[in-house]
Amino acid sequence: MSAIDQQAMYEGRKATKQIADLVAGELVAEGYYDLPEKLPVMLVGRPSASPLFRTHIIYWDANDYAQVGLFEKENAATMRYSWNAVFRDLTPMQLELCSDEVYDELIRTEEIKRMPTFPEKGSMQEMDGVYVIKISEDYLVDE
Repeated sequence: MSAIDQQAMYEGRKATKQIADLVAGELVAEGYYDLPEKLPVMLVGRPSASPLFRTHIIYWDANDYAQVGLFEKENAATMRYSWNAVFRDLTPMQLELCSDEVYDELIRTEEIKRMPTFPEKGSMQEMDGVYVIKISEDYLVDE
């Protein structure tokens, strides 16, 4: 592992955690955790494509495995798994993420396409019984 990869991992982890912490703070502020029955959450997009993701330019020169926050968009499961790890390991907060089937159903909707990205007003919305949070515009699963 090179020094560039180590620095990229550090910066990517820090930037991803910052975004997750801000999302968690908004969820708390909006009373999400006060609800008796919490809606499943759908996080849309990759942290690395968020306007809030701040790293040194060397992040983009690192090997793919070292670019924390640059989630693979293979399918709904990989996106859900990646976000689950962020909220489990970096921002220790319990989130029930929506199922892969629900993710696949909602991801291509016009509603999500029109949503602004977090933290803009309207970037967190309830849709079909799911609390959708749009992190970035880079969200469609790779074909």
